[in-house]
Amino acid sequence: MAEATPSVQIRPYNQFEGLPISGGMSERLWNNTQQEVLEALHHPFVTSLALGTLDRCCFQHYILQDAFFLSYFAKAYAAALDKCNGPQHSHTKVVLSKLLLGVHTELQLHSSYAAQWGVSVSEVLQPSAATAAYTDYLMEVANDPEASVAEILAAMIPCSRLYGYLGCQLSAATAGLPEHAYSEWVKTYSSAEYLAGPVAKEECFDKLCEAGTVSYDRLKQLYTRAMQLELNFFSAQPGLPSSRRIGLFICDFDETCTEQDTIGVLMNAAVEAKVKACSASQGSTAAEQLKQLLSAQVKQLADNYIAKQQLLLAQILPPDPTPAAAVVAHSSMAVATGPTASAAAAAAGDNAAIGAAAAPRRYDAAGLAGFCQQLSDFDIAMNQVVVDSDCLAGLTADDIKRAATRVQLQPGCRQVLVDAAAAHIPVAVLSVNWSKTLVSSVLAPTAMAAAAPTPGTAAAIPPAAAVDGSEQQQQGQQQQQQDQSIHVHANELIWGPDGTATGDIEWEVQCGTDKHTAMNKLLQQYLHSRSCSASTDTAAPVGAAVYVGDSTSDILPLLKADCGIIIGHNKLLRRVLRTFGVRTQPLCSAPMVPVNRTSTGGSSSNNVAIGNGSSSAQHNAAFAPVLYEAASWHEISAFLFGPSSYSTHTDRVAHGSINGSSAGNGTALCAAATTTGAAIASAAAAMATDVQVPAAAPAVAPAVATAANPSPVLTIAGSDSGGGAGIQADLKTIMANGGFGLSVLTAVTAQNTRGVQDVHTIPPAFLAQQLDSVLYDLKPAAIKTGMLPDAASVEVVADKLMQYIASLEQQGATAEGSPANHTDDDAGRDEQQKRQSNVQLPIVVDPVMISTSGHALAVGSVADALKRRLIPLAAVITPNLSEAEKLCGDGRPVQSVEDMETAAAELHKLGCKSVLLKGGHLAQLQHQQQQAAAAAVGLQQEEAAPQQLVQAIDVLYDGQ
Repeated sequence: MAEATPSVQIRPYNQFEGLPISGGMSERLWNNTQQEVLEALHHPFVTSLALGTLDRCCFQHYILQDAFFLSYFAKAYAAALDKCNGPQHSHTKVVLSKLLLGVHTELQLHSSYAAQWGVSVSEVLQPSAATAAYTDYLMEVANDPEASVAEILAAMIPCSRLYGYLGCQLSAATAGLPEHAYSEWVKTYSSAEYLAGPVAKEECFDKLCEAGTVSYDRLKQLYTRAMQLELNFFSAQPGLPSSRRIGLFICDFDETCTEQDTIGVLMNAAVEAKVKACSASQGSTAAEQLKQLLSAQVKQLADNYIAKQQLLLAQILPPDPTPAAAVVAHSSMAVATGPTASAAAAAAGDNAAIGAAAAPRRYDAAGLAGFCQQLSDFDIAMNQVVVDSDCLAGLTADDIKRAATRVQLQPGCRQVLVDAAAAHIPVAVLSVNWSKTLVSSVLAPTAMAAAAPTPGTAAAIPPAAAVDGSEQQQQGQQQQQQDQSIHVHANELIWGPDGTATGDIEWEVQCGTDKHTAMNKLLQQYLHSRSCSASTDTAAPVGAAVYVGDSTSDILPLLKADCGIIIGHNKLLRRVLRTFGVRTQPLCSAPMVPVNRTSTGGSSSNNVAIGNGSSSAQHNAAFAPVLYEAASWHEISAFLFGPSSYSTHTDRVAHGSINGSSAGNGTALCAAATTTGAAIASAAAAMATDVQVPAAAPAVAPAVATAANPSPVLTIAGSDSGGGAGIQADLKTIMANGGFGLSVLTAVTAQNTRGVQDVHTIPPAFLAQQLDSVLYDLKPAAIKTGMLPDAASVEVVADKLMQYIASLEQQGATAEGSPANHTDDDAGRDEQQKRQSNVQLPIVVDPVMISTSGHALAVGSVADALKRRLIPLAAVITPNLSEAEKLCGDGRPVQSVEDMETAAAELHKLGCKSVLLKGGHLAQLQHQQQQAAAAAVGLQQEEAAPQQLVQAIDVLYDGQ
């Protein structure tokens, strides 16, 4: 009888999305290369091809180079077939034989296809450097006698899957647009016939990977390198259009840059400030009463805003063209209190695809302008209600700056702003937030990074006073640099003589029409600066103005920009756009050069008349402006800055060059590590046979390091002022196990035996500086991560660790290639050295998210960042029960040993070598259950039967 399995709702696989089947190694490797994938999707070659603007000669060259590449692709299939020996490969052999036959058929069709474009495949005399690098790479992997079939497929799948993904995405993005000469290319790679190939290959590959004979790191290296070479292949085509020229970058702040609306953070800070002052003057009882009163006031303000906005929308917004559409009021006030807004959002349901099948409406510029004006008038009136309530009085700038440390930017946002500033693109933020101090404080680490000198360039020389130690002057210069890199336009609290907020607000950007006005001024300033430099020989042409926003207050600046980009899933925004005939399309359908340029001073169909511009609105009524939707800031980055340039030199990919560690070593490490602290030092000792330590670093002994030559072990964690956890406990444990402790701080906590009172997050830029200082001088032989308070910290740590690992691998390769005098006695030692070189550094990841006392030490986005960036690097992860539940993310509780075993197996799929799931909280839970059982039958504690012995059980899973 078959064993019953729990019912799990799995999203049906749709091959026309162009993605791998979920759950296998193919999906993991694909997800690991999303940067390269997005760069390919927004590559000038791909964009021009999709829109039909690609130079004909460029495409002809591409056809010939592709034919040359396909011939080597067939050779790689043949090499894989030669390795399919034995009955265990019978199915694989059948699949590969069919795929090889398909390539031969494609090569034959390629000849006739090339002839249609006026070229002959026989004309290929010399491949380009990029094509040669790609084919050499394929042959190096395929002809390696020790390479497995899975390794060969890992080098081949990226090409097949990427083309299927591009075909599907471009097909969806250009649906309904006129066909052109390259439409057949899009149809081919989005067809069911083509997509069946990558699916068959990935299913075969996933099955081979289940045996676990090839390490994930090895497969990841092969897959990633192939994806990079594919990008180089696109970039090498002649006659490509120039990359996008961006002249001005502007964005909204709340829920565009941030993960949540920060008005709630500001109001909570105001409540906390007043309660704290009351507690100091009148005592805790009065303070608690005041807190309840103020919380009720904030809730009443939010409820009032939502109710009145819903009434207004019913009056000024025509019925949704899509039946049964639910719209939730989306505003700063609506999200201020949390529970109210959350309940409203939940009631609306997931309606992200609303209106997809609705018939497009004629563009109503006058109607849209009137709607935006009325919504702006409403926002101004409701802002006055907030001022009249006096709810923001009593705040100080320090209160706001502390509150800003709790605000998280969306993944990838910080890097886009930094990269834009580094590229000398003017960057501005337009926000209806009530506190410019809050906005500037949240963006301060970004502004600091943007203002920092580019590596390799000379830093600005400070004046003599600063050199002499004038800290105040240095801070003033630093603030000036930040202000010059990112310009913030927002409202600001008015401060009284005592430095506290009076409750009034100095208004600059109250609403959507104010944003429109500010946008116009920024465009005029930019154009003026360009005209002033037009007479110089080095003056650059005027670039496009880009605006990124997420809500209805962003409609006017979105339409004013040369390229308006929508991010997020705001349903009200999309309903308004549909209602008034504004089209939205995927970002990958945006042209390389905007069709209607507003930044050059010309007329644009995206302009919306406000106030007295009714005649202009009537003139534009026949046009249908287009806004573009981005899935993430990572996609916006690929759109703005284009593809990365990867070395055309084929990196060494010989068998075993990445991770030669065996499962046995990983098991030995985790079996000895019954606590996180022991795992740190054990990583340096038990896995010493898996790491080549540079000569400059103290050598790692095959057993516990001796006191005379201790191994350097780095802990990256938060500071526990009570000394019982965090970096203090890690350093004690490292020393107790014979290691030399190194430390990098991620956060500083105010903490004692009663709990955590406050947390201060170390800015990402300074976190990166700490890591650079330690890694490349003291060269740790093992690393442990602990508390990483936000996703930005995870990104910084992961990036720096990957760079450090790459430097170790490079030094190992250099050492392996250096001349040496060999003897027969050295043969065995040389072979062992070969197995040890160029492998991954032992990293222990303790996903600290909740303290022992139950205090949240990390925001919700940390779990996703850990799973995506850091856990795949780990030799072992050591979550407790609560952390395991968050990382699994499916809502299942972990409350028994069986639950722990299931969770450990699930977490192992994230890419780490081993999982040590700690059961200390399980013992506490069992103890509480015993007490509850006694209380249920009415027994007092002294009357209850003796409690059963409660044991703390840890679960170790290494994939075996």
